[in-house]
Amino acid sequence: MKSSNCISALKVVLLVFAVVFSNFIQAQQSYFNVPSSDRTKEGEFFFQQQLNYAEKEITSNSTFDWGITKHFEVGLNVLQVNYLNGAVLRRSDNEITPDEMVYPLITANCQYFFPISEHHQFSIAAVSGFSFLNKLSLKENAALVFSNYQYHKHGLKITAGIYAGNNHMMSTGTRFPFSNINSPIGFQIGSEISVIHEKLSIITDYVSGTHAMGMSTLGIAIAVPHHWVISVGGFFPNINSVNPKGIVMEFTRAL
Repeated sequence: MKSSNCISALKVVLLVFAVVFSNFIQAQQSYFNVPSSDRTKEGEFFFQQQLNYAEKEITSNSTFDWGITKHFEVGLNVLQVNYLNGAVLRRSDNEITPDEMVYPLITANCQYFFPISEHHQFSIAAVSGFSFLNKLSLKENAALVFSNYQYHKHGLKITAGIYAGNNHMMSTGTRFPFSNINSPIGFQIGSEISVIHEKLSIITDYVSGTHAMGMSTLGIAIAVPHHWVISVGGFFPNINSVNPKGIVMEFTRAL
C-alpha cells in the first residue's frame, strides 16, 4: 500500500474512533504539550484529540490510555498525522538520519503514579514507537521519558518535571533552556487555573529547548455539555528555535 493511502486510512480511522467511541470514553483534562500527569481511573479510558495549525501544516495527535490499576496506566499514541498533502514538517523519506524526526508515529506509553498526599503526587512515564511508513525508521525508535511532580488544590493545578527524548521523537536542538549545553535532559512545566468553577480555565505550558517540541503555549479550556472539554490556544517558539507560531485545539472527554 502506498504511503499516501496509509495516511488517508489512518485519518479516517482516527475520525471514526473519535465519533463512535466518544459516548463512553472518559478522561481528565490535560495541558497542550506538557503531560499533566492526571491519573486515568482504574478500569476507565482516556481519550484526547489535538489539532495543530501552523504555516503549511495541520497536524493531529491522538492519545488513548487505559487505567490498569489505581497507580498505573498504559496506552497508545498516534502522533504528527499531517492533513495537508505535500506539507512536510516531520520528514519521512528514504534518507532518514539519526538527527531527523519521522512521522506519523505509532507509540506505546505507560505511566506510574506515586501519591504523596491529597494534593501532591509524583509520576514517571515512557513513550516509545516508530513510523510504520518507512522501513528505515523501524531501526530507529522514537523515545521519550519524563518524570513529573503535580500539585492540585482549590482550582489550581501545576505540573513540573524533567524529560529526555531522542532526535527521532523531538528532532535536533538543545534540550536545556537558554544555553548551548548539549544536555540530554530538559524541563517542562504546565498549569491550569480555574476562572469559573468547572466551566472555564486558563492553561499554560512550557517545554524547554530549541527542538521541535520546544515552545510555550497559552490558552483556555471550556467545559461543554456531555462531559467534553474544548481547549484552544496559541503556541510560540522558544528563543533561538525555528519552530513556527500556530494555533492548537484539543478535544478531551472529561469526568
